[in-house]
Amino acid sequence: MFLKWVAKAYGGDYKYRLVGGSSVLMDYKINTPIWATRSVGIDESKLDPDNTVEILYTNQASKRIYPKTYHIKKEKALLYPLQVWRGIKLRIIPIGKLEEA
Repeated sequence: MFLKWVAKAYGGDYKYRLVGGSSVLMDYKINTPIWATRSVGIDESKLDPDNTVEILYTNQASKRIYPKTYHIKKEKALLYPLQVWRGIKLRIIPIGKLEEA
């Protein structure tokens, strides 16, 4: 069972997927990171205990700049600065602080 929301407001989409029977893992797919701070914005209201992040941005050669899948726990994500953008509360997380999945 998949539930999917499109989040065009901050350049990505996200979905829930079932993991290990009854637990749910949140997947974020970020189209474009925040270049000024080399970070990503994650919707605070959609954070689950475990979250995965993929950054889909590609360079001119069509190669992903960040090809890996990253992981962040909710407790750690809540430690980063909060920014409200068009009514959405985003946690601004530096890409370097994301753990490789």
